[in-house]
Amino acid sequence: MDFPTGLPLPVALAVIAVLGYLVGRRSRAQAVSEADKARRELRRAKLVAKELEQVAESVRKNLANHQLSVARFKDRIGELSGREKEAAWQHFTRVSREFLNSGDWEASAPAIATRTRSEDEFQTCNGPDGARIAYATNGSGFPIVKAPNWMTHLKHDWTSPVYGHWYEFAVQLGKLIRMDLRGFGLSDWDTPSFTFDDMVGDMEVVLDHAQLERFDLVAVSHGCAFAMAYAARHPERVRKLVLVNSFAAGWRVRADPQEIAFRESLLEMNRQRPSFRRSLLGEMFITLYFPSASDELIAWHNEHFQTLGPVPNMEKMIQLASMIDVRDELPKIKAETLIFHADKDGNAPVHVGRQVAEAIAGARFIELDSANHVLLGDEPAWRQFTRQARAFLRG
Repeated sequence: MDFPTGLPLPVALAVIAVLGYLVGRRSRAQAVSEADKARRELRRAKLVAKELEQVAESVRKNLANHQLSVARFKDRIGELSGREKEAAWQHFTRVSREFLNSGDWEASAPAIATRTRSEDEFQTCNGPDGARIAYATNGSGFPIVKAPNWMTHLKHDWTSPVYGHWYEFAVQLGKLIRMDLRGFGLSDWDTPSFTFDDMVGDMEVVLDHAQLERFDLVAVSHGCAFAMAYAARHPERVRKLVLVNSFAAGWRVRADPQEIAFRESLLEMNRQRPSFRRSLLGEMFITLYFPSASDELIAWHNEHFQTLGPVPNMEKMIQLASMIDVRDELPKIKAETLIFHADKDGNAPVHVGRQVAEAIAGARFIELDSANHVLLGDEPAWRQFTRQARAFLRG
């Protein structure tokens, strides 16, 4: 029997077998080729991924310098805008400041590697009059000292909705040293004396006890007055000074009749019907310090109220702060100084912050959009503060 091709059956079968072999070989060759191609593509992808990792690492290393450059550029814009009066230039500087302050330029930037806090190391030492002063250290790197404020407690600091974010920010930049003011927290509540010079003397003792030769100093509210006095009296030890909502003269010293009447009414309110307060700290504290206070902040202070300090010491601190006057100390400050102030601060009006900046040689002044006397971590002004302060302290 012959195939239609005319080939004998044995020959036709042989041809079919050869064709089958060739087709199978070609299929196997294609499969091998596909596998080789896949392996080559995988090697190429790994190389690309490695290159991308190197690029990302380079970006991370340079981002801090980039942020510092942006901060300096913003300062330069501010300087030039004060000199150039042309309408087009004024428009350019206004738009530039709005964009840079918005943070949009850094929205997609990779996170900067930061330090994480360790366990607090608690220490005590004796102030000039023998009062026991407690302080704590945390982290590593160049020392950053947080000047003391009232109503703190070293063992509750990290959970505080008022100061916790301040400490988290500082410990990412260096070794944080903080202390409880005499009369509050872990420091002695019953002290031989309670004066402004006592507070500054306690700072001197603590920083000597911690063996700090040179450091940066960060302060807020009345803590700024303690910090300014210390920096003026020890210019060789303070490298940089950051002040937030500062004042050089207390409200009784400023002697504005309307302000005095307003504050006296708030003090009286604090003394009346305490059982009806939403906050154990009193409406004066909430009104002046945290007009945007959340229920969480008020609840936290109510829960920890008994540990922060006795009410008589709070009243003494209010009176002490009202009589602060360090105006003669300001020209003696040699540290590079950056001053922030909330534009709607009810406890220290923005003009008193400007007066501080004008009296310290070379000080820079930045106005923040906030009504809180102590910046809270959930407000836009906090983000602006941390961006500018980080660049300043790392510069």
